[in-house]
Amino acid sequence: NCVPCGCAMVPTHTTKQDRRYRYYVCAKAQKRGWHACPSKSIPAGEIEKFVVDQVRGIGRDPAMIDEDEAIHALAAFDPVWETLTLREQARVLQLLIQRVDYDGDKGTVSVTFHPAGIETLSREYAKENA
Repeated sequence: NCVPCGCAMVPTHTTKQDRRYRYYVCAKAQKRGWHACPSKSIPAGEIEKFVVDQVRGIGRDPAMIDEDEAIHALAAFDPVWETLTLREQARVLQLLIQRVDYDGDKGTVSVTFHPAGIETLSREYAKENA
């Protein structure tokens, strides 16, 4: 979500010389012009890396989660993440993340996690490793 105007940040891309550049753009700025919102756009790789790093941080910080299974599930995140398909990665992130907010005016990104997402991931991990 775009913090300054409250609109969605939507995925888009441009292609230059057979190379594809992915980014997220404020829907309001995209529809009404760049003057409509200070957030404009952010490279997709940059914000996606930040979000994945935030998920990794949960698994490394026992203070953020209190169930042993959840700690083990998120600690296993690093070795497993790169082996997942894009669809599986998207599912894990949708399970864990409620929203991502980008404030282009301040240059900040924040992630809000689903409270039950960690528990669900923990249960799935426990089933697979039982």
